[in-house]
Amino acid sequence: MADNAAGAARPEDIVRLIDIRKTYFTGDLQVPVLKGINATVKRGEFVGFIGTSGSGKSTLLNILGMLDVPTGGEYFLEDIEVGQLSDVEQATIRNRKIGFIFQSFNLFPHLSVEENVEVPMATGRRSFRAANASASRSRGRCRTIRLSFWPTNRPATSMKRPATRS
Repeated sequence: MADNAAGAARPEDIVRLIDIRKTYFTGDLQVPVLKGINATVKRGEFVGFIGTSGSGKSTLLNILGMLDVPTGGEYFLEDIEVGQLSDVEQATIRNRKIGFIFQSFNLFPHLSVEENVEVPMATGRRSFRAANASASRSRGRCRTIRLSFWPTNRPATSMKRPATRS
């Protein structure tokens, strides 16, 4: 993650965070969680957030996923200032460009692992051909990481096995 977020945008920048702050308020108490985060993520770059419990990792991920809003700063996703978007525009971008992996697995128990991976593709507003191509790629990825080899492939049979498979 480059540290040039406050600088000019570059075409390869997919995420730019400029002075991102988040403070939670409980009565008269203010709890600052994010204190001026500046970062840039380039297209194709893999990024991880490491920190102690309560350090703001989930808060930052919720802001990046447009599930929460910062109390200050600017967040650009592909040169679009996220804070200027309507809820509908944010939902559209979230549906088409952002993927989530939750700790609690939020899976449909009646679907296989592969089918759960395909759900976002079926709910997006894309042509049948595009959705089918994405689903095919996802099935291939599930096979690559060996998620498709579980006997029943149902998350209810063992919620943690797909995530801990080595």
